[in-house]
Amino acid sequence: LEARISSAGGPAGRIDVDGLKAASTEVLEHARIYGDLARNGLGFGPYLEGVARAFRLAGGGLLCELREDAPQQDWFRKNLALPSTALGAAWQALALLTAGGEPLALTGVSRVLVSNGDVAAVLCQPGSDGAYDLSFLDAAGGIVARCAGVAVVPVARFIAAASVSTPQPAKAVAQGSGETADRLARELRRIAA
Repeated sequence: LEARISSAGGPAGRIDVDGLKAASTEVLEHARIYGDLARNGLGFGPYLEGVARAFRLAGGGLLCELREDAPQQDWFRKNLALPSTALGAAWQALALLTAGGEPLALTGVSRVLVSNGDVAAVLCQPGSDGAYDLSFLDAAGGIVARCAGVAVVPVARFIAAASVSTPQPAKAVAQGSGETADRLARELRRIAA
């Protein structure tokens, strides 16, 4: 694993969430999302069932609106930059878009940008080279965090590939500002020492 930490500014920009919802081709409600995932052997409940509804986008993406009443297992962890419900929603969006019912393996992330703010929605869009880009949005559509180049494959394919060739090191770049980035940089230095 390789990572480069920087305290540069976080992600900038705003997404027209209302426009994406209005232009969506299908709306998936909470019960259907988690029912479909469970039927495919992908159980997330109850603490990671954070998606209230998902909007399937014409360009192949998915906008996941997070539950306002999401269950919180560890109240002391609410101060995280990206709460478990937002991370869970991102993984579930990838599963809904790519897996066809198969469990996924994360094979790479090219760039991560994190700033501060409350996450209200997760936008998953096709990126380059078959990867996906994840945007974690606040209630006004402001980008709180962004993960670009998120690559996933079915677990069976991942295992088969690992048994045939020598794994290559993953490369990732994490950039953030403030206490979270500083804490992560200290932890990585401690681990490397």
